[in-house]
Amino acid sequence: SEADPILDLAFDHGVFERAWWELLKEAPEDSPVIDRWGIGPLSVWDIEGRLRYDRRSTGEPTPPFDADPTEDFASLCAGSASRLHFGHKRSVGILRLFRDTLSSAGQDITALEGAQQELRAEAEKRPRELVRRDRPCTGVLASFARFSPEVGDFPGCGVAFIHIFDPESRPLGSARNVAMLYATSPNSWTHRGHLPGAFLLALKAIGSNISRMVREYNRLATGMSAVEAWERSMWWQTDVKAIVEYYFSDKSLKTERYFRERIVGQEDGWLDMEVVKGYPRMAHCNVTVKEELLDALKDSKCVDTKVDGGGNAFVRRAGGKPLPNLQEPRKRRFGGGEVPWPKRGHADSD
Repeated sequence: SEADPILDLAFDHGVFERAWWELLKEAPEDSPVIDRWGIGPLSVWDIEGRLRYDRRSTGEPTPPFDADPTEDFASLCAGSASRLHFGHKRSVGILRLFRDTLSSAGQDITALEGAQQELRAEAEKRPRELVRRDRPCTGVLASFARFSPEVGDFPGCGVAFIHIFDPESRPLGSARNVAMLYATSPNSWTHRGHLPGAFLLALKAIGSNISRMVREYNRLATGMSAVEAWERSMWWQTDVKAIVEYYFSDKSLKTERYFRERIVGQEDGWLDMEVVKGYPRMAHCNVTVKEELLDALKDSKCVDTKVDGGGNAFVRRAGGKPLPNLQEPRKRRFGGGEVPWPKRGHADSD
């Protein structure tokens, strides 16, 4: 719809473009789709030109804001999950670039950081809703935040922000630089003790949260109808479906043991839905009854579901596809040999 965001991706040696082209490859209608978990119809986005790429010379970084954008523009600041701040005067990297650009435009960085902390607390009390604060600090017309529990146990990563600038305080003096998004991603230093799959699921949920936040703001800003409860329910089902599809995918079952060990020996690969519902991560999604999972998975191309005569629900890989071969944990080279990666706690916790 018109409220959907247009993404102008930063230059990164063509990584985003190659990944997008791979996702656009359509699988045959009658074939099980095991490893395209969490993916819906993407061709419409490609036809409408909603993904663009900032092509630059090798070594030339994408700046936080364009000096002369051709349309209204909001830049995404990849922030700090531990502090939700903009670094300090001697910081390096992207936070330093955003801090300097915003300061030059007259923004009060300390006040903006404080506003984010307050909005975070409010958004966490109203998950999956867009919360708003008008005039939170000098230079900002309004700020919005949205919290997604589906990100999981990654403190600081579940919330994203939009700050709408005053016309007199827009970066680089351009009236088109109307806003800034602020979001964070998990990392193995701040968020220890998680399996690789938990990071993948968190990144997917963060991206969904950002897109929905922008969609809700665009509808508000253009006078369209507000998001209704049934739309939020559909978004929630999409998130739940993506999580379950991942756990039954080749990528997960090659390396993670929780579901693999429970599927082994089950007739035709059917696993009791109660096992899925009882998995710790489902608590973040507020899944309480198996009927919610059945409804979320009814159109999945990655998994099958069924209910037996006794009302018990089951789920399996699409078409009863066999489990992939188990891969050994990744190893790192050290002193000419190979040393296993150190074990981490909470192996089954997210």
